[in-house]
This record gives sequence, structure tokens and C-alpha cells, in this order.
Amino acid sequence: MRFTPILRQASRADTLAFIGVGRMGNHMVNNILLSSLSSPNHPQLQSAAGDFSPEWLHMKSGKPKRILICDPFKENVDNTLRRMREVLGSSGGVEVGVVENPYEAALSASTLVSMIPTHTHVQSVYTGAPSSSSSSTSSSVSPDSTVLAALKGGKLGKNEVENTLCIEQSTIRMDVSQQVGKEIEGAGGMWVDAPVSGGVNGAENASLTIMCGASSPASFERAKPVLGMMGKKVIMCGGLGMGLAAKLCNNMQLGISMLGLSEAMLMGKKLGLDSELLGNIINTSTGQCWASSINFPVPGVHLPTVAKPPPASRSYEGGFVTALAHKDLDLAVEAARHVDAPLYVGRLAEEIFRKVRGTEDWDARDFSIVYKWLEEKSGAE
Repeated sequence: MRFTPILRQASRADTLAFIGVGRMGNHMVNNILLSSLSSPNHPQLQSAAGDFSPEWLHMKSGKPKRILICDPFKENVDNTLRRMREVLGSSGGVEVGVVENPYEAALSASTLVSMIPTHTHVQSVYTGAPSSSSSSTSSSVSPDSTVLAALKGGKLGKNEVENTLCIEQSTIRMDVSQQVGKEIEGAGGMWVDAPVSGGVNGAENASLTIMCGASSPASFERAKPVLGMMGKKVIMCGGLGMGLAAKLCNNMQLGISMLGLSEAMLMGKKLGLDSELLGNIINTSTGQCWASSINFPVPGVHLPTVAKPPPASRSYEGGFVTALAHKDLDLAVEAARHVDAPLYVGRLAEEIFRKVRGTEDWDARDFSIVYKWLEEKSGAE
């Protein structure tokens, strides 16, 4: 376990650990740090209700005294730690450091936040990879290095275990999140699934919408001040897994609308319409949506309603990558299957984005590249 020696008085109750500091997580933990250094009069934090013990008043005001990061990839750790130190400068004010694994994170911090790629990673971090998993990647965690091992290992007192809050922000399978949450709660801790909407830009600007599922209002109220440091809206959706339910419904609609907009724009082009003209019409008519007003998929088109150049203007670099867009559609299809929900359009969108994902290196480009995929299929270039 490695700590940056800035402050030495921080207790476990004063400490937050962030697990997974990749493209999203590095921005999110940076905003926690910024909020921790700023005035406690944060609008999101002031809105948090509920009874807090004295040891949690610093969290209610958005001021953990120590922030630790944990990630299996050294480059992610080094870049995030460098950025946090630049924010701190010579003033200090918050201790920042690194822990080697989730076990050390849980021993050192009473609040754990994670943003990691898949349900297998979530299982590996919190309870141990399932026996059927054959993963041997550098991101796998040994069974004795999990959060659950720390909660059950006897090194933490009963009150420390009960004050442990796990906030899991990845977009994963609902059933896995619910099962992991039950295991954490069974050991005495608290669990909140809190997936986000807003992408990398939202993570960077602390403008995410965060959808939460929790077993009790108390768990949500404990999580809300922390989440308020990372997003503009923090919404309670129901019991365990309901944050993920809301996220999957939203992202299924997002994929469908991007596919529909791309088809409409390509059809307009083939019919002889100017793409800029049609884009402006859509954005002032009933076809307007997030894809048309923020992430317009047609390259070389500049619309007054699109304030920031979208990924299409830079060869679809950045943004919400196709691999993740397809992953969310696949998760939505799986969730719908479990509850026998009809998913005619959603299933088709998943099939299309699966094909787009398998094209060249397009899985790492923004999902609006589906327009280019349709264009190439139609020979309309």
C-alpha cells in the first residue's frame, strides 16, 4: 500500500477509495478532489437529506480528508495521481495516494467507488471472480484481495464494516450487480448501484446523470453527497439493480435514436437533400433528439444547435465508443429476455451495432460511426 505523504491524520472514516481510473474514472475522482477542496456549499451536497453521524459530516460537506486510487494498469494510476497532485499544488488540504488492490482499499476507506469495464471485473473486485471465469488478464483480482475478503477478514471492527459503503458505477448485468450487492450487504456493508449517463464529457465536467438502486433509503442518502460531487442529477430509481435498469433503458433508446437519425440523414442525402439543411430541420422539428442536437453523425456538417464539434468532425474519435454502445444494447436485450419484454427495434439495433463493432477499428470510435457503416453499405459515398 503506497500513500502520498501530504496529511497524516486521515482516518478510515475520512477516506474515499476510487477503483478504476480509466477514461471515465480519472475525471470522476478528480471532481471528487476538486469538490473536497472547495466550499461545502455545493448545491448537490446541500440537497442531501437524512441523519448522519458526526464522523460523516465531512462527507456530507463533500470533504473526504484522504482519497485513494486503485487500478491494475500503472499508466492509469500514474496519470491520475499526477493530475491530482497538480490540482493540489503546494497547498495540500487532502491526502492522495494509491492502494494495491480492492482488499487494501476496503481496509483503508469507508467509502468505495468503482468504475470498471464488465460484470466479471465487478465480481473480481468485490467478491471474487466466478468459478466459471477463465480470465487471467492483468486486471483480475485474487480471491483474498477482494472487498468482501476485507469485510469478512476480521481486521475491521463491526462498526467499521457496517459503515462501509460500496458505490458501483459500471454498466453491467443487473443480476450480477444484485448478487454482488447482496453478498456485500450480507457481510454487513452497504451497496448502491449508480451507473451514469453523460459520457466522458459529463465525467470531466461533473454533469453526469446518476441513476441509483439501493436496498434502503439510508444507503442512498449516504451515497448521495459523494455522487453529487460527480454529477448534476442524482436520482433514486428503486431497489438493488434499479439504477442499472434505468441506465439500460436509456442507452437502448440512445442506440435506437442514433441508428434512426443516421438512416434518416442517409436517406435524405440519397433523395437529394442537403445534409445541413435536413439536420437543421430535424433539430427544430419533432425528430430532434440528443443524437441530432449534440452528437450529429454526418461528417462536415456544422449545425448552429451543436455547440461543440461532435466526434463525426474528427473521424469519429473520442465520445461514446461503439464497443460500449453495443455492450449496453446487448445488456438491454438480455435484461428484456429475462422479463419477457418485447424488443423488436432494440434487438435490431443491437444486431446492427454488433456488425459496426466488428468493422476495422470501429469498436474504438464513437458510435455515431454507424452513419458511415450505413453509407458504405449503401454505396452512397
